[in-house]
Amino acid sequence: MFIRLVTVLLAFCFFSQTVWAAPAESALITFETEVAGSLPVNWVWITQRDGAQAAVDGHIAYQGKQSLRVSGTQATTVSRVGANPIRDFVPVEGKRYHVKAWVRSENLAADTWIKIEFINKERTQVLGNFFLRPEAGSIDWYLLEGITSAVPQGTAEFWLNINLGGSGTLWVDEVSVEPWEGSLAEYLAYTKAISTALPKVPAPPPDHITAHPSILVRHDEVETLRELRKTSLYKALASMLLPKADAVFFEPLPDEPAPYPDGWEVNHWREMRAVATQVSNNLIKLGFAYLITGQTRYAEEAKRWINLVCGWDVNGTTSTSYHDDLGRWLLDAMSMAVDWIYDTFTPSELAAIRPVLLARGRELFRVQVQGLANNPYDSHAISSLAYITKAALVLSDLPEARQWLEFTTQFYQEVYPPWGGKDGGWNEGIMYWRASMSQALEAAEMLRVAGLADLYQKDWYKNTGYFQMYFQPLDTKDLNAFGDDAFGGGIGDSGYLHSLRLAGALNDPYLKWYTQRIGGSLSSIYAYLFFFRYGDTYQQLKEAPLTELPRSRAFYDVGWVALHANLSSAKDDVSLFFKSSPLGSVSHSHGEQNSFTLTAWGTPLVISGGYYDWYGSPHHYEFTRQTRSKNTILVDGAGQHYRSINAAGEITEFFTGVGYDFTAGQAAQAYEGKLNDFLRETYYSVPDYFVIVDRLEAPKAVRYNWLLHTLAPPDVDGASQTVSLRQGAVGLQVSFLQPAQLQFEIADRPYAGGDALTVYKDNEVPPETEMPTQYHLAATTLEAAQHGFFVTVLHPYRQTVPQLQFSGSRQDNTFQILATGDERRDVTLISVDGQVAQLQGEGVSAYGKAAAVSRQEGQLAKLLLIEGEQLTLTDGAWVKVNAPATLAVDYSPEHVSLAAQLNQFTRLELTVPNAPTSVRVNDVEVTTFSWQDGRLGVELPSGEIQVEIKF
Repeated sequence: MFIRLVTVLLAFCFFSQTVWAAPAESALITFETEVAGSLPVNWVWITQRDGAQAAVDGHIAYQGKQSLRVSGTQATTVSRVGANPIRDFVPVEGKRYHVKAWVRSENLAADTWIKIEFINKERTQVLGNFFLRPEAGSIDWYLLEGITSAVPQGTAEFWLNINLGGSGTLWVDEVSVEPWEGSLAEYLAYTKAISTALPKVPAPPPDHITAHPSILVRHDEVETLRELRKTSLYKALASMLLPKADAVFFEPLPDEPAPYPDGWEVNHWREMRAVATQVSNNLIKLGFAYLITGQTRYAEEAKRWINLVCGWDVNGTTSTSYHDDLGRWLLDAMSMAVDWIYDTFTPSELAAIRPVLLARGRELFRVQVQGLANNPYDSHAISSLAYITKAALVLSDLPEARQWLEFTTQFYQEVYPPWGGKDGGWNEGIMYWRASMSQALEAAEMLRVAGLADLYQKDWYKNTGYFQMYFQPLDTKDLNAFGDDAFGGGIGDSGYLHSLRLAGALNDPYLKWYTQRIGGSLSSIYAYLFFFRYGDTYQQLKEAPLTELPRSRAFYDVGWVALHANLSSAKDDVSLFFKSSPLGSVSHSHGEQNSFTLTAWGTPLVISGGYYDWYGSPHHYEFTRQTRSKNTILVDGAGQHYRSINAAGEITEFFTGVGYDFTAGQAAQAYEGKLNDFLRETYYSVPDYFVIVDRLEAPKAVRYNWLLHTLAPPDVDGASQTVSLRQGAVGLQVSFLQPAQLQFEIADRPYAGGDALTVYKDNEVPPETEMPTQYHLAATTLEAAQHGFFVTVLHPYRQTVPQLQFSGSRQDNTFQILATGDERRDVTLISVDGQVAQLQGEGVSAYGKAAAVSRQEGQLAKLLLIEGEQLTLTDGAWVKVNAPATLAVDYSPEHVSLAAQLNQFTRLELTVPNAPTSVRVNDVEVTTFSWQDGRLGVELPSGEIQVEIKF
């Protein structure tokens, strides 16, 4: 009481300062002298979103009359406040501190924590963290406490942050930070002493053994599974799997991972993951070996590894709270192994194992899974759904486990996946799609086998195999898309296995065609179980070639578009990937709305810049995640919010036709007020070149920086405003046709800072290890202006083929692009203001937003009309519709092909060279067409329309 009285008096004397000023090595934070209804003096809002509230509460307190109240109203709320720094407190390097906080909660369903950050004197780097995590639900006042790691060298301040991401209310009072003088051994003993004891678990019912196995295989299927091992296919698969299980017998058991000696450190974090990976893999290998053979030696060896995990502190270094991977991996593997060897356990063995499973499952559910009810956009928590489902199936006789199972089943049916939707996308990117598909397919199989749900009936499951197909075509050596790990690496064994499993479960002929040509290893338990479950139907499934599918595709659910020349093979393909996502830049996504990448004939020409050395590294955080590493636009050198679900974009248009593709995205929202408008349109003249049109508007006069990132050094010709580069036998020519004058800058190092005119100059942030050089180009407007208008042409070409040449000109509201070369002459007309208008160019007149005509050797080859009604050529050819439409027409001597997007029943009139002998609309013969004076007339329904006209 004396200390508290002194604290209050000192606080009063120093004008209501929150922090006790003496002694300097300690701090006691109370709220007694603060103004109720406001933040405490010297506290600030760090994040305030979607109904976030925080203020001193004058009616509720642990001691005295006041406390700090932090609350949220919905799943997307983020309330984060902080005393940055804790005033009048100086941490001592090398010391550990005892941190205490009294907390109270009401209907708390959120990602909630109290964090101490160790900050350097320049306030540029977080040198370490310490967390206290309140419980969910409604709980009266209780004490949270813990001991920090040793304060790292260079620490000058402690910053105190309180976060509530979700709904409910948290009260905090009496936060103290005091030096702790114990030894390392005492620190470890203290940490262990405050750990929660294992829960008491009743014995399973006598008949519970017949409920197992229940993970991926039912009890009544075991004998069939074992008999199949005698047949050639399964014998071959087992010959790849069983030697791996046999090798485990000779492995020594690893020690329990040691704690971080002096705070979080990436290499120690990796070492801990390596231990958990070894143990988890061995548990699964041994459990599955017993499942398919019935040989008890595998079960007994599995028990040796299970007992190892049971001997580790469930609240120690392998807990979910300490390391967000270790606990869930161990729970996952242990659940599978226990389930598969369940019939070999004695009651006493189960009595030792079940409390460990329940404790680890309870923590995982509390720390990661439960919060998904209010905040589904948590990458690790999403993958933990499958892990907790396995634990729930093993402990299905316990009411608590049945609640986990009810939660996960409902989430998978109604919410999953938050990173995608009916189109099948995954906003975190292809690499994380592949990582996440392991859990997605496990969940689908577990719930189907258990008779709880059939997730394969969901549109996302039906379509998600196409996400990989379109963004990593066959023969792709280097992935070149978006998000973490966006660049590098082929489809691999995991991509092959996911496609195989989806093809079989969905009976999809296109996925089978794709899968059969990927090839990969089948040395996986999931391959074994795939053939057990779907082998016969997969063998009978007929393939369908990808040439029957649309060449290009939009995944509106995640805002990704894939434009292709040849979907069937990367080595014959020229593809541009475009992103403008409604899911923002959180998790493993970046500040990359309205960005693109470009690959030609298997060679990546334009890439998503930066490397993914590890999540949150200086390079990753300050460069790779940032807009400055993407092929989009900066505003006065500044980009989009790099970590916000509200930093969103939108695919506003997409069309794939014959000879042309078109897409558009709006990304102004991602710039947090820097832009009122950022519409980017991409016109693809297949397979030669892309025209990118950018329309921008800012609230004030700014300079715009148009960015391009490559692996090969770009060569700039300032006079012609062209950029060229070569990679092997493939080249890229970039022609900046508008604005007329730009300033060009090239950097070969990653810089985290710059200004409006020099984007890459400050704070170099190299990756953790030496990596291949990337080149970063900025084309910047010379004059500041509110409005920006860019027209840029990207022309990939083979060294052996003559290049096209491009020029641009503007007349009134029409911007004309000419492409010439190799007896080719293309005219593209763009409405400058982006509205439907009369467009006039060389030999072309059109009414619409855009139009294009291509002639080869003087003959009409193809044409495009965007949201238009008429396109007329001086030679008399024309296309006309009685309602606005987007359409493309391809001409050949034998036939004319047309693709159209129609919003209503439409009359089409089209010039064709000869009298038609056949007209088919969406592959149905039409007899009610007319043909007179070289013009075909036909009635077309609304929707996506394909017309084939033969002569």
